[in-house]
Amino acid sequence: MFTVFIADDEAKVISGLIHRVNWKKVNADVIGYADNGKEARNRIVELRPDIVITDIYMPGMTGIELINELSETLDTVFIIFSAYSEFEYAREAIHLNVADYLIKPVNIHEIETALEQAQEKVLEKRRSSVTKNEEYMLMKLMDTGKAEQGKTELYEGAAIMAVVLGFTDKETDIIKAREKIQEWKVINGKIYTVQRGKRLIIAGVQTQFDTDGSFRRWMLMRIRELRESGLEFYWGMGCTVEDWGELGRSVCAAEEMLAYSEFYQEQVEEKWTEEKKTAGDKYAEYAEELAINLDDPLKEKEIINQIRILFRKTGGDAEKAKVIMIEFLYCFREKFEENYNKKIEQSEMEWKTDIVYKLIKASTLDQMLTILDFVVRRFQTAIAEQDGTAAQGMVGAVQKYIRRHLKENISLNDIAREVDRNPTYISHVFRAVTGETLFEYITRLRMELAMKLLRESSMKIQEIAAETGYEEQSYFSQVFKKYTGKTAGSYRKMMYKDE
Repeated sequence: MFTVFIADDEAKVISGLIHRVNWKKVNADVIGYADNGKEARNRIVELRPDIVITDIYMPGMTGIELINELSETLDTVFIIFSAYSEFEYAREAIHLNVADYLIKPVNIHEIETALEQAQEKVLEKRRSSVTKNEEYMLMKLMDTGKAEQGKTELYEGAAIMAVVLGFTDKETDIIKAREKIQEWKVINGKIYTVQRGKRLIIAGVQTQFDTDGSFRRWMLMRIRELRESGLEFYWGMGCTVEDWGELGRSVCAAEEMLAYSEFYQEQVEEKWTEEKKTAGDKYAEYAEELAINLDDPLKEKEIINQIRILFRKTGGDAEKAKVIMIEFLYCFREKFEENYNKKIEQSEMEWKTDIVYKLIKASTLDQMLTILDFVVRRFQTAIAEQDGTAAQGMVGAVQKYIRRHLKENISLNDIAREVDRNPTYISHVFRAVTGETLFEYITRLRMELAMKLLRESSMKIQEIAAETGYEEQSYFSQVFKKYTGKTAGSYRKMMYKDE
């Protein structure tokens, strides 16, 4: 239940709001009111309501002054309810980031809609406050092993584990990773994140101690999914500890593994190795032949077989084969780009994620040769798509999939599986061909359908939200207003009025 305070110099307005708004319906309760600004300020400081509905002109203190003063000390969200509609007041309200600016006279439905939007802002502020508090406590635990006053206020459990992700220069990747991690759900547990520079620390906790390693396996699966979503990072996993006071030990272990991961991958990726000095000429020759004959299936197959024979001469030494394979693929890529005057963009193939990282994890020569086949197929696709026809076909397939599944939760990975392409590449080609991002396209289709349903049906707004793929009505309302400039209710009312 949200608490509301009303500040207005007209008794009939206060009475009207108290008695005409269906407070139970909007999950709120009026806990106080005042008919002048100074009294309102004192009462609001005392009662600390979630939401304040205030007039602009009142004796003692204006509504703008009231908001200015209280916004510095309280997390209260404000709605301006005034007969004064001059632009200057509206502009000041926007500057103060109020939840809504309602002009008298106003109908009850608009007030209720404004209250719902204000509640979203209240929840957002609460989440932000909780997150900051949790981050502070986690940093204290990592640095000192102790929280303030001996209390953690974190989820208590018997299995606590840290994972550290190390990013390159992409600040946006850290933000995206954090958003995805916040969606993770642990049975009988919780996940926290803390950013330190270009590193993201994940702290996971579960009620039961991880005796069978299931918690570790769960975390590994989530990290793998994060990598497969197109984000680029190194990572290290720490040991499992039994209480928050030992979090620092798990973080240190994760940092050590991260440092090793970075070092090892850099060694394997080093272009000019001793192996290249001894067998480089032969591999370079095959790489050039393969690049030239990618559009000749018979010749390509013959060259691939010769390469397979050459790699099998490594005698099953996996580490040696990995270095040679990476050298060969770098050379193949270079020859391909020279012959076809086409750069392989990151959007078409994530070289580290799709190639190098998978080669490091490969344990047999057959697995490495499968990766070689993958590269060959991708380069052949790149050739086919130079004239744009394949790209157009892929975009059409993506659009068809989105239209069929508009009511569902559509993810980029689902689309990638449908059209058998790299997620990052899909995003790049879709925007290049259509001029819209995937998110913009999906949102546009959903909003067009929502407007149609609001005009032509009697469905409730909650039902329309579900029909257009939004699980929460509040989020649908937020997107609809941002897209159309109107609330769903006012849009429907306007359509009926035009009729």
